[in-house]
Amino acid sequence: MKLLNKISLYYILNTAILFMLGLFAIYFSVDWIISERSDGQLRDTSKEITLKLERGIKAEYPPLIEIKELVNENHFKSVFKDTTIFLEAEKENEAYRQYTIYKKVNDRNYKITVRTSLIEKEDLFSAILIILIIILALLLLILSLINRYTARKIFKPFYNNLKHLGMFSLHKNDSMILEDSNIDEFNELKYALAELSEKALKEYRSLKEFSEDLSHELQTPVAVIKAKAELLLQKEFTDAEISSNLQSIINNADRLDKLNRSLILLTKLETTDFFPTQKILLGRRIERIIDNYTDAINSKEIVIRTNLESMYEVEFNENLLDIALSNLISNSIKHNIPRGEIFIELKDSIFMIKNSGKEPKQNLLNYFKRFTYEEKSQNSLGLGLAIVKKICNMYEIGITYQFIDGSHTLVLNFNKTKD
Repeated sequence: MKLLNKISLYYILNTAILFMLGLFAIYFSVDWIISERSDGQLRDTSKEITLKLERGIKAEYPPLIEIKELVNENHFKSVFKDTTIFLEAEKENEAYRQYTIYKKVNDRNYKITVRTSLIEKEDLFSAILIILIIILALLLLILSLINRYTARKIFKPFYNNLKHLGMFSLHKNDSMILEDSNIDEFNELKYALAELSEKALKEYRSLKEFSEDLSHELQTPVAVIKAKAELLLQKEFTDAEISSNLQSIINNADRLDKLNRSLILLTKLETTDFFPTQKILLGRRIERIIDNYTDAINSKEIVIRTNLESMYEVEFNENLLDIALSNLISNSIKHNIPRGEIFIELKDSIFMIKNSGKEPKQNLLNYFKRFTYEEKSQNSLGLGLAIVKKICNMYEIGITYQFIDGSHTLVLNFNKTKD
């Protein structure tokens, strides 16, 4: 739930509770006031009836006034109470407030009962209740709107800064721009975020510069080592061990060079700014990459089958697409078995590559992580599929891997859906 909605909900609930308590207080207060006034009127009426009895004037008026002469003198206390009386004319019971007193008038004992109808009281209560409920609903609505508007105005810098925080990226290499507020807590949060972002940027820039400088500086000595070793290898040595060691130096220098270039590529893949795109027919591009690996396929006597009739077109950087497809096809050859099979299919926006091979020992969740490989070799850097995954993330391409019935299956969905 959003912060403003939660604040509004609590505000409405608290206000409603307070109004309900106020409603009960008003109800009992009005009830007490009306009862006191009714009882006062009944006392005054009883006094008037007593005066009329003294003067011999008839005062009985059922059911509001009832006078009963008593044979014996009884000393009962006067009492107020609520009662109901069945009215023959109305065919229903009606509520009354009743006051009963015992008086001796002109040497006669009387029981005098005076009543007042409570229907007006009930009607009054009903009217008060309806009015209070309407007022409560209107006040809740108005106060809720006012509270929401006020909260939005107060929290505007907070939400704007939250938006800036969501847009902040280390790869853009820009400082976080945050808004000022007249609320101390928001300003404290702003300063903390600004300080944190500056520290993160500083560390990121330092790490990036170190990585770029290291990669750049490595290229020259690696190239020199490789060139010198190749020159030495061209000479004839009587000792076979020397030739073998030189070849090992060349292979490892070549591996180090490839590793350096792959890591540089992974660093650049953090942003699409370096890679302009163009429209590319995916099926034709896959066929061209397969042709590049014909010799490797033939050397392992692998049977390759394709279904590339789809004319699906992608908006992609040409070099990155070639790298991704090359890594996938190269991986399917490298980790295949002799005389194995490869099946490549493009169906609309779905690209699938399936190859026979050994069951993976690694957890399938680690399949796209850096430096993950089944068997270490000079030909495997453990970065190929990590680069493919990075490229897919850049272009929001869904990618999945499964091992089913002795086959490794990789599926890419180019229809802008993340895995």
